[in-house]
Amino acid sequence: MHRARVRIALIVVVLGVLTGIGFLIGRTMVQQQRTSERTADTKLAPDIAQSIRKFHRVKVEEGRTVWDLRADKADFLDEGRVIVEVPELAFFSEDGQSVKLAGAIGEVLLDGQDVGRIDLRGGIEVTVGQYQLETPEASWVGSLNTVIAAQGVELRGAGVELSGDTMIVELETRRVLVVGRVRTVITRAESEEGAAPRSSDDEVDTPPVVEPGPESPEVPRAS
Repeated sequence: MHRARVRIALIVVVLGVLTGIGFLIGRTMVQQQRTSERTADTKLAPDIAQSIRKFHRVKVEEGRTVWDLRADKADFLDEGRVIVEVPELAFFSEDGQSVKLAGAIGEVLLDGQDVGRIDLRGGIEVTVGQYQLETPEASWVGSLNTVIAAQGVELRGAGVELSGDTMIVELETRRVLVVGRVRTVITRAESEEGAAPRSSDDEVDTPPVVEPGPESPEVPRAS
């Protein structure tokens, strides 16, 4: 009886987590689609109030840089929107480690004097420690301090190659979560012994997690 109750409790927790992730991913995909539609029309938009070359914006708290955004060009539109070309975005944790993103174009959504959200698209590259991630589109959600990519992602680095449907990066911890049709190829251990890389595309109950540290990044794990 006790084991049955434990199983039921675990199932409820897992379903709750999956529901939360599904809602977050769905909302992000809708926003990314709207961004793609809006940025596709910016070249003809008559409501550009101002254009700036070599755009640069930075957020500093208590003398520490929290994030840094640079772009070749920025077009300021109505409703607190800024379209940026060739954006480079970097986030910095309290220990000095960084998460960097770069893409072809992006949209910055202002929340008063602050930035509420940044959507990037076009060959997005994300750098987290020794890991390099590639995805078509990615969004930073300021209220969650999280980067979300819901259009497929590929990860390489530290003897690992991994792909999946969705990536979530928690910027405070620099923790990477990959979910949905996850496929992993571990190359480090086998290559040291001269053996062929090992791959797995089995369905997993627990999504792989990457937690790269400054010196010894963990290998994505699945159970």
